[in-house]
Amino acid sequence: MPHLGFVAEPRHANRAGVVQGGMIATLADVALGLAARDHDRGRRQATIELNVQYIDTGRIGDFIVASGRVLRETRHIAFLSGAIEANGRIVASMSGVWKIIGR
Repeated sequence: MPHLGFVAEPRHANRAGVVQGGMIATLADVALGLAARDHDRGRRQATIELNVQYIDTGRIGDFIVASGRVLRETRHIAFLSGAIEANGRIVASMSGVWKIIGR
């Protein structure tokens, strides 16, 4: 299961001083896409649907890491899920559907 992360810096913060939801959503999209590619390197995929449930905040200085996995793959669709953590806290859960484009 691949992992992808970053150290949260002030440039990632919103006006409340925590990591922007858009940054978390982008990490979710890239991490699940990486999991899809890792699962089947011979075929390209594209995001059809991405769901992010925000559970806690990412704070400046946190190492925020995402991991995803393929739950099921059909001939043309892959279903994925994963989580984003910061220092052992779950920041978000995520799920998505990816279109398998071909070889």
